[in-house]
Amino acid sequence: MESGIESIISVVSWNLLAQKFVSDRIEWSTRCARIICMLLDVHPDLILLQEVGMHTFEGDFEQLIHATDGLYDYARHQSKKNRRTCQGCVILWRRTTFQKQADQPESTSRKSVHCVLVHRATQRPLTVVNLHLNAGLQSHE
Repeated sequence: MESGIESIISVVSWNLLAQKFVSDRIEWSTRCARIICMLLDVHPDLILLQEVGMHTFEGDFEQLIHATDGLYDYARHQSKKNRRTCQGCVILWRRTTFQKQADQPESTSRKSVHCVLVHRATQRPLTVVNLHLNAGLQSHE
């Protein structure tokens, strides 16, 4: 990207740790509220989330994607294979910083999502990839 303040972007990548692994420690509604508060405090241009509960994503993160005049837009991927709950990866981008490139729909693979965004200040494209790597899985999983 070009040099200069208009080309600096902030990125947060966060593995939320699927609720099924922490359900006995803290309620999801409490965790989600804290996550949203932290994200709003940091106010990044890009947010990459992994292990997102996709069946409740829009409701859980409504404050980011619907409130404040739709501060963020998003692309998402979900994996249902051998899971009790549907999890996935999400890319959220600040609408005032990026727009999705019209001729480039988001693309998903088994465990990732990517999309091409255009930086509004520089008009340069940026390919964003969000990938969740799993440890300890068998080759057939």
